[in-house]
Amino acid sequence: MPWANKIGSAIEQRWRERNYDLTVWPELAVDALAGSADLPHPDEIVRWVFSGVALPEQDPHANFGQPPIMLFRSRRFYLEALFWTEGTTAVHQHAFSGAFKVLAGSSIETRFDFDEERVVDGYLKFGRMKVLSTSFLRAGHVRPIYSGSRLIHSLFHLERPSVTLVLRTFRDSHAWPQFDYAKPGIAHDPFFPDVARDKTIQLVSMLQTVGHSELESFVGELLARADLHTAYRVLRELAHHPNRDLVDRLVMRVGDEDFRGRFAEVMRESRREHYIRSRRPLVRDPVLRFFLGVLMNAHRWSDVHNLLQSRDSSVEPAAQVALWLRQLSTITARLQAGGVSWEPSLLGLPEFSDESEKDLASVLRGRSEGATAANLDFLRRLKDLPALECLFR
Repeated sequence: MPWANKIGSAIEQRWRERNYDLTVWPELAVDALAGSADLPHPDEIVRWVFSGVALPEQDPHANFGQPPIMLFRSRRFYLEALFWTEGTTAVHQHAFSGAFKVLAGSSIETRFDFDEERVVDGYLKFGRMKVLSTSFLRAGHVRPIYSGSRLIHSLFHLERPSVTLVLRTFRDSHAWPQFDYAKPGIAHDPFFPDVARDKTIQLVSMLQTVGHSELESFVGELLARADLHTAYRVLRELAHHPNRDLVDRLVMRVGDEDFRGRFAEVMRESRREHYIRSRRPLVRDPVLRFFLGVLMNAHRWSDVHNLLQSRDSSVEPAAQVALWLRQLSTITARLQAGGVSWEPSLLGLPEFSDESEKDLASVLRGRSEGATAANLDFLRRLKDLPALECLFR
């Protein structure tokens, strides 16, 4: 595309003049994307691909994006458009560097720091995760991408589709492996090849899919003798199994008892995120879908407050959250088991009243005096819901 060629050719010349110095590349990439005007609507990219023109060489193995479309390719970098239909990416770092720009839609970006405590095998690490910032990104926002642990982040895309332009190197040699992170403090390399482990995980997936009666016996014996990396990947495969007690029992079969608690935390957080993510498709209102994205990605009340203010500075966050929860409490999911149908609240929310909504807003502002006994029980029920944890931290 002409505009992509213009951006690519200009930054190629600027970077070549700096002898392809990697330390200045993210800054150059930010300048190139921030200064680019007259960017196309995402439909124009679709129309361009459908037109039958000769595309730049595409990476047949690329799976980051839904889909990724390479727009310009040079010897040392390329420009691509990433379409996103699913909301979230894992917490991750990058083995490349550059910059990204939100072309369409909006996203929640959370940045983390990882304080390393133990390296297991070079591909699995334990440590402590710290939230550095949570930001609301609109179309036009540009952010640098630093390779390695300098940038650990997640992005939750709010619209379908959201589209991101990424100007990046192919790979920075010093930044491998490229770790994914679990918020309870585990980092692993998802690209580490291990054929035996991968076949093991595929079999575990099969046993789970068919509801095999010996799943607990087979997997329990496996976990008792497996190395920590294999145990972690197997448990991640089972994180969303409907029988939570079974998963908790399997965690206790891990041979290294020092890390059972950490694995249990990962399972719990994975279930919480999956629960909220599975509810978003049932919500039509884009504002409430945004709020579910906030609940999934915020870690404390200050994050919720800042995201709401960034999106709309005119709202009072505590009152707005109380109102949105009241609206969500009226949305139900139609379920059936054993021939019996029922329609529980989408997030398991109790019924709201004018007084309970008012009391919740007061609690979120840091004031809890004056609530009736009935509303104190109502607030306790809200605080016990994993989906709402961030509101009360």
